[in-house]
Amino acid sequence: MVEEAEDYVSYTIPADAEEREIELSEHDKRFTYSKKVEYWQDGEKVGQRTFWKNGTLHVERPFKKSKMHGAQRGWDKNGNLINVSYFRNGKQ
Repeated sequence: MVEEAEDYVSYTIPADAEEREIELSEHDKRFTYSKKVEYWQDGEKVGQRTFWKNGTLHVERPFKKSKMHGAQRGWDKNGNLINVSYFRNGKQ
């Protein structure tokens, strides 16, 4: 039971998930993103990453059963980790 409860703390985007680049919206382009990628496994979205225009990672969001699940991490334009928020079944 404890292992199940702590699952969201260590859950990440699976390394073998299929990467699919998605088209940026006008909002995303204005917000200085260069790329947005979704990760899929067995027909389910398991993660999303956005990248700053300089190519560094901006935000990483793991998903489980189509809901945010795990540590959402955010980096500044220099690649410094500046935020970590935990989600469990879509709730912070």
